[in-house]
Amino acid sequence: MNGWSPPDDGAYKTNCRAVVDSNSGHVGMDIIVRNSARDVLACYSQMLEVNLSTKIAKLVAIQKGFQFGIECDLTPSKIETDNARVVKWINLGLHRDTDYGTLLLYIDVMNAETRGMSFSHISSLANKAALSLTKNELIIVEDRFWMEEYPGCIRRIVEAKKSG
Repeated sequence: MNGWSPPDDGAYKTNCRAVVDSNSGHVGMDIIVRNSARDVLACYSQMLEVNLSTKIAKLVAIQKGFQFGIECDLTPSKIETDNARVVKWINLGLHRDTDYGTLLLYIDVMNAETRGMSFSHISSLANKAALSLTKNELIIVEDRFWMEEYPGCIRRIVEAKKSG
C-alpha cells in the first residue's frame, strides 16, 4: 500500500470520509483539501445526527466535499473516498433511479459545472489523516472548519508525509 499521493502541481485533492457510529447511528463526516506540496489548505468536520446507511453517508460526504472545495475557492481536480462501490456508481453513472439517486445526480451536476474532476478510491488505511479526523469527530461531536491550518489530531500524520 503506497498511501496518500498528492495531486498534480497547481491542483487540489479532496479526501472525503464518513463513518456511521453503529451505537448511535450518527455519522461523522470529514473533508481534507490538500495541494501538490501536501499542504492541508482546508478541513471540515461535521457530525450528522441522522440515521444513514454507510453508502448514503459516503455519498453525502462526497457531495459536501465537492461543495466545500468550491466554497473555499479550492475546487478539487480529484476527490477520493474509501468506498470503491460508491466511486464506481459515480464514474459509471449507475443507480440513478434508486433512493440515493438524487445524491448521485447532484454530484453529476456539480461535476459537469466544474469539468475535469475525477473520483477515485483510496484505502482508509492509506489515508490516515482523514481516518484520524473522522474518529476524532465521533468523540468531539461539533461542526468544525479550518482554513490554512488543521487540527492537532492529524498534525503528526500530515507533517510526517510532508517530510518524507
